[in-house]
Amino acid sequence: LRLAGAFSGPLTVAGDRASLAADLKLQGQACVYADMPLGRLTVDAALRDGLLHVAGLGLEKGRSAIAVAGTVQALEDDRSALRGDPGLDLKITAGRIFLEDFSAAAAGAVALSGEIRGTVKHPQGTAAAAGKDLDLGIQKVAALNLSARFDQDRLFINPATVMLAPGQEMTGAGGITLDGAY
Repeated sequence: LRLAGAFSGPLTVAGDRASLAADLKLQGQACVYADMPLGRLTVDAALRDGLLHVAGLGLEKGRSAIAVAGTVQALEDDRSALRGDPGLDLKITAGRIFLEDFSAAAAGAVALSGEIRGTVKHPQGTAAAAGKDLDLGIQKVAALNLSARFDQDRLFINPATVMLAPGQEMTGAGGITLDGAY
């Protein structure tokens, strides 16, 4: 993981393997991932009975904010190890990206929404992205709309619409399996 920054916050751990409990409130300042400045990272989570309760996992930079909340079934039922395929029940609780917060050559806002259930290897859920008056530096985009869902170990995109200018619209749909087949 190529994540760097100044991280601080309390971690409290109690109990034995069968009754492990933990609380984490982490703040990361000036976070960078693979040479891309990300801003402030926050984690507020508690582990109880093998279930990680995520009150908030967030990223903030400038006016941009992305946050996720929910649960992750992190440990095996007997609490002896991490699950090979953790259970998920997560929802995007804040999803607004201002492109200029991440690139001086770009401008515009993209709204994100979504939720995911199931497991890491077998996700179920939906996601959407919508933007208007985007400037990607090399291309202006009048509107962007994307709707996607995970189902039956496939990612379905239907529809994806990009409007470069009024009357210049591209629409696409399709799917891909989690193992890469189209």
